[in-house]
Parts: sequence; C-alpha cells; structure tokens
Amino acid sequence: MQDLPPPLNFKAAIPEELRLQLDDFRRHLWRVKIMEAIAAGIIGLLLSFLLVYGLDRIWQTPSWVRMVILLAGISLFAGFAPYWLHRWVWNQRRETQLARLIARRYPGLGDRLLGAIELQDQQGNLDTLSPRLREAAIQAVAIEVGKRKLDDALPPQRHRRWAFAALGLAGIATTAFIVTPRAGWNAFQRWLMPLSKTERYTFTRLENPPSYRAVAFGEAFEVDLRLAKDSDQAPGKALGRYGLQPSVETSLEDRNYHFIFPGQQDPGTIVFHIGDLRHELRVEPVQRPSVEAVTATIVSPDYLNIPSKTLDLNTGVIRAVEGSKIRMDLTTNRPLATATFGPTKAQVTESETIENLPFAPLEGKLELSDRTARTPVFEVGATAFEIPFSWTDQLGLTGDAGFRLQIDAVRDAVPTIYLQGVEKQKVMLPEETIDFEMLVEDDFGIKQIGIEWTGQFTRPTDEIPAKGEIALSEGRPEEQRIIKPASFSPKVFGISPQKITLRGYGEDYFPNRGRVYSEPIILYVLTRDEHAQMLKNKFDRAISELEDLARREQELLDENQRLEKLSGERAPKRRKYQAFRSPRTS
Repeated sequence: MQDLPPPLNFKAAIPEELRLQLDDFRRHLWRVKIMEAIAAGIIGLLLSFLLVYGLDRIWQTPSWVRMVILLAGISLFAGFAPYWLHRWVWNQRRETQLARLIARRYPGLGDRLLGAIELQDQQGNLDTLSPRLREAAIQAVAIEVGKRKLDDALPPQRHRRWAFAALGLAGIATTAFIVTPRAGWNAFQRWLMPLSKTERYTFTRLENPPSYRAVAFGEAFEVDLRLAKDSDQAPGKALGRYGLQPSVETSLEDRNYHFIFPGQQDPGTIVFHIGDLRHELRVEPVQRPSVEAVTATIVSPDYLNIPSKTLDLNTGVIRAVEGSKIRMDLTTNRPLATATFGPTKAQVTESETIENLPFAPLEGKLELSDRTARTPVFEVGATAFEIPFSWTDQLGLTGDAGFRLQIDAVRDAVPTIYLQGVEKQKVMLPEETIDFEMLVEDDFGIKQIGIEWTGQFTRPTDEIPAKGEIALSEGRPEEQRIIKPASFSPKVFGISPQKITLRGYGEDYFPNRGRVYSEPIILYVLTRDEHAQMLKNKFDRAISELEDLARREQELLDENQRLEKLSGERAPKRRKYQAFRSPRTS
C-alpha cells in the first residue's frame, strides 16, 4: 500500500480589498448597534422618568409602582443594551460571522464568501488541495464582493429613529424641568429613590395639612386647610368627602378652605380634592376628655393645729376656713396636653360689690403628670370665689368648658355655749348644790371649757363679793362638740349669802379671741333666816289665795241652791254653776 504524502500547512490569505471591505462592514455594524443600545438605554430611563412625572400629576404614585417603573427603565439600559451589544458586536467580530450575516441579505454571495473564508484555513496534501485553485476561488469571491455594497447587507438600522426618540424624550424632560422646575426635581427624586419618603409635588400646595384628626364623638366638626405661600395654583373651589357620604364643597377665602362636616360616630377618611392635590385625612371620633375625680388638699391655718386633709370632691364646692391653703388634683380619663385655670371670679352677696372686695383674680397653667392636672396653692381669704378650668388632651380635643369649682370662705365663728337642766333664776342655801349640763359647740375645735361666777351683795357690807372659776374640760383641735355635766355648791367655794351670776365659758383656737360666755344663771344664796322668811311669805300668800277660792266657791253654791227652789214658769233657764276648785285647794 502506497503511503500518502504528509499534509501541507498552506494558508492562503484573503485579498486585502476583501479584508478592508469586511472591516468597514464590521465597523459600520458595530457603530450602528452601539448607538442603538445607547439610545435604547436612554429611552428606557427617560421614558420611566416621564412616566413617574406624569403619574405624579394625577395621583400619589405608590412606591412599589415607582420601583417597577424604575426597574423597567433600567432594564433597557442594563439588560437590553448588553444583550444587544453581545448579539451584534461580540458575535459579529470574525469574518465567518460577518459572512453568515451577509448571507441573510444575499444568500448566494454570503455562502460563497463563507466558503472562501473557510478555504484560507483549510489543510490538505498536494493530491487533495491545490493552492492555485484555492487562491483563484478566493480571488473570484473577492471580485464578486467588490462589485457589491456590503452596507446593504446590514440588518435594519434603527439608530436614527431611536436617537430621535431619545432626543425627543430628553427635550420633553428638559421642558418639564424648565417649565416646572420644582415638580421636575421632585419627580426625579421620587423616580431615582422610589422607596424614599419624598412627598409628591403638586401645583396646589397646602401649609402643613394634617393627616390625622380626632374629633368629638357625634359632634359636627370643622377642618381648615390653608394654601401654602409657594403654591403655584389657588383653586377657587375644594371638595371633601367623608367615606361614602355626600361631598362637602367650600370656596377659597383668604387663602383658606373652611369645611364643616356633620357629627360622626365611626372612624373614617376624608378625601380632599383641591386642584391637582389629593389629600387624605384620617378621622377618629372619640369622647371629649372629662374629669373622673377631683381631690383637694386643705392645709388649715397654723393656729388651728389641724393636719392637712385630702378630700374627694363630689359637689364641686369646697368649704375652708379663712387663712387655709388649698391645692386641687384633677384626674381625667385621658392624658392631657395643656390645662389652665382662671381667671377666678369672686362670689358676692346682694349687699356686696366686687369693687369693695379685697379680691384679685388669678389665672395660670396646671402642672400635668399623665392623667393628673394639679393646681397651684390657693389662699382662702374672706371672699368666696369660683375657679373655671379648661384643658386639651393629647388628641387636641377640649374638655367641658363649664367645669368649675367653688371655694367658700368660712369665718372661724365664735363658740356657742349653753347651760342646760337648770332654771335661769334660783334661790338656794349655801350648802345646796345645783346640777346642770354644759354644752359647747365650735366649728373648728374647742380649746377649753369651764364655769365662772361673780357675786354681788344686795345690802351694804364690808365683805368682798365672791368671784371665781373652774375649768371643766380641756378640748383639742377638730373637737367640735363637748357635753359636760357640772355641779355648783356655794359652800364648797366658800361663798357667803349673796347674789351669784354663774356663766359657762369656752375658748377656741382663734388668736386673741378670748373667752365666749353663755347666758348667765342668777343664784340667790340666802341665810337660813332669809330662807325661812321667804318660805313663810310664800306660805302666807298661798293661804290667802286658798281663802279667796273657798269664799268664791261658797257663793256659787248658794246661788245654785236658790235657783233650784224656783218653780214652774217663773223659773228662769237653769244655770248651774260648777264649783271651781283650785289645784292648790285640792
């Protein structure tokens, strides 16, 4: 078997004219497709921005929608452009790849060109491969290609249209920035950072519009929306709609829209439409803040020696002695934001006028701690006064405007003293004893009670009239009533016969008031002879009265007997005298 000759490593280069023509074709293809990729990316970005700008002019574009639009715009630049470059630049860099692309437009020429390019790299021996034939074939293809304009074999060129589209979109965006710079810049920020908290720009702008409002339960409420100074538009009308209820329309007055909505019981949302602005206000009906409890801490004047007291106020009226100091704590059903009192108002009687009263009105703020509002310390003078209160909770609702407390100034009255169980005048011997009961009452505390006496002779004498006292009981602060049994015997205190004025006395804690006395009891202390003579005189008067009664009864008896003896018609109408008997006679 005859051995074959070794293969020839012969490489036939394509003609220079064909190579240059293919290089021009490649450069043209790359230039067009790169321009298309760039234009497509710019179109995607500009179109997504303008879409956000347009949507923001209509509604509050949600962040997720802006995110989708941004990703779609970026995908043309970051996704489509690399794909386009990979397809038309990277995959079209070799002569064989260019020949296949030309074959799409000119199939015969492209196939021959592809065969010629493949021949230059073909390997063989002298029996299977002729260098001259290969060169001739390549030269023939080069001559045929030279007669054609390869640019006609380029794929459809869209770079001009896409460039004009990009320029048009850029012009629109530039116009938007020039005509509405703030709206354009706002839309650019919202497009570039879709998850940010940047608010949508509107040509109608409000000055700090509220997004939440608590209103009084079941009460009509008002909403005021004010145009911002930098608002580009000032619509004359505005609409507000609570849920599905009929819309409320209002007009612009002094750059302010004033809405009045009916009372509500269920939470809802008010949607306002003012020009291109759409604003939502969340409304929650709640009960007004109210006072649940009021306590008063009363510090009495020092002279009373009474410790401070804390009282629960149920009637809204506080009674306190002059000179006291009062502080009140109001507990509300919700935490408060502000609370004030005053101005205080004097309570005058019919005989008084405010001008003549030593009263200065007070007003100020309360000290707040969660749900407790504390007043400053009020000093109680001689005039009763009233304290109005007002407050606002942390939801912005005000409390009852008619809530007020009254402080009645009470004077520290004098004690009242009674001696009970004894006659106002009494005659007695020195050794006799009278028993009685002493009652003392005071409004703010009894300090001491007792009795005292003074004597007076009814006839001239060298003796000194009797005088003395005895303490019966020591009181204490806040003790308002004392009942004490007492006895008095002149002999025990060495009192000789004379006229004795006996009185009870009491002292309270009011400074420099001194003793307060009861009505006096007059005691006539007699000697035995004077006492016997007094009894004899009483006995003689009683006998004289009895004799007079007996005589009158006898006369009546005689008259009755005479009338009974009259007979017939001569007898007048019978009168029967009943014997009258005195209790003393019986």
